[in-house]
Amino acid sequence: MTDFKLENFRLPQDTKQFSPPRALWSPRDKSPNKKPPFLKGPICFRWITKASALPGKALHVGLAIWYLIGLKRTSTIKLAPSVVRKFGASRDSGYRALKSLEVAKLVSVKRLNGQAPIVTVLDIEEFKMYFDKSFNGTGTEQHE
Repeated sequence: MTDFKLENFRLPQDTKQFSPPRALWSPRDKSPNKKPPFLKGPICFRWITKASALPGKALHVGLAIWYLIGLKRTSTIKLAPSVVRKFGASRDSGYRALKSLEVAKLVSVKRLNGQAPIVTVLDIEEFKMYFDKSFNGTGTEQHE
């Protein structure tokens, strides 16, 4: 019979490799006016269900895209890798997920060497009226 040694089950001293991705917001943030981030709705349920059926981190990347859409109030955003990481996808899995979303015709992607991809959410017409009155789904403002 072998001896049970608790030391065999301890994590290594360098636990940085096991740390989860940094949260978008921490309750310990110093600014008193800083509020926790949220997904601005409405979010197209059909879009989310299609993304959730895709393999890998497609839903994670999809939620990161919707987070930025709500923040920028436009259907075209620059998908920063730092935001993708905060939603739990690595650089490589993020690019694979973005390709899955593109093949599923949920987004169109413009890729530029050395820059973050520019992503446009497709199938947005049915709920764009809920955004700001100046929002027209193209990233530009309408002026009266």
